[in-house]
Amino acid sequence: MILRKFVEASLVRAAFLFHGLGGAVILVYYTQQPLFLVVALGVLLFVFELGTTVRYNEKGEWRWFVPVVVIYLVMVVPVIWITELDLLDFRVALNVTGSGSCPSRFIILEEIDSSCKHVFDDEVRGVTQEQLDRYNFGQTFSALFQQSFMIVLILGRWLLPKGGMTRNELSQLLLVYVGMAADMLEFSTETLRQPEIACERLIFIAILAVWSWSLLQFSFGQAVATQRSRLLISKVIDRALDGPPVNCASYLCGSEIWALLTDVILQDGPYLVIRTYVIIEYQITDNILIFFAVSGWTISAQSCAHKSTLREEPSIGDHADLPIHCSRSGY
Repeated sequence: MILRKFVEASLVRAAFLFHGLGGAVILVYYTQQPLFLVVALGVLLFVFELGTTVRYNEKGEWRWFVPVVVIYLVMVVPVIWITELDLLDFRVALNVTGSGSCPSRFIILEEIDSSCKHVFDDEVRGVTQEQLDRYNFGQTFSALFQQSFMIVLILGRWLLPKGGMTRNELSQLLLVYVGMAADMLEFSTETLRQPEIACERLIFIAILAVWSWSLLQFSFGQAVATQRSRLLISKVIDRALDGPPVNCASYLCGSEIWALLTDVILQDGPYLVIRTYVIIEYQITDNILIFFAVSGWTISAQSCAHKSTLREEPSIGDHADLPIHCSRSGY
């Protein structure tokens, strides 16, 4: 059993490490700055974390958070920040007129019809094809790296030791992660590519900061809420059968409301604020951006309604269907 956990934990950390190191190497190639290889020092943290987890944790997973995910984020997030800020600097330098429409995507010069080539030359204002190729490479690398980052993160969470989670709970958690990843990818890629904000440094950095903040959700030990809920349910049933009536909400609201607040504080709330501000301030009418903004308002309203429902949960003594009321905890 110990050997199996060690192999599973090693495979996940190897995947995280390979992906993080690959991103660092490509970043050095893109920026021509060998100093950025400092992120490769994360390999030492991976080795230390693996030895500590296997030696001192029987379940192969820590109770409150997943340290290996934190280390992985420390390796990956700076790569994305450096790449995106470099692309931003290129666009700002190119948009010297301050016309308000910042080019975020460029096409290959050789593919332009000769009759339109003079118009393109006026737009790029003397930028060489080599610079455009470098920009397109950086933009493609950033998008693909973020997509693969989400895939590796979700698969890694699936392969990590399940701790106290059942297979059904793990499946539900992975579905939640897939939904979160889709929202994050739209936020960190398509939103940043909007011409109206592609050269706005402050809102650009704000979007990257909020996106980085939301990634902390993946480092939380989601099994904790499930384990606590099952434990609290058993205590509620015992006290309901052997003692005075107990309010189920007083036990379950803590962990469930905590989960709801975590979603609102780390992702739904900040994403909603940024998207609403961008749509109103810059008058963006992009259909996908508006769709996710409306979805954010809907999710926030549903979360508020759910929290109010939990506060109004009746006591166990007033209902005979105790298992039904308590089974809503978890996911």
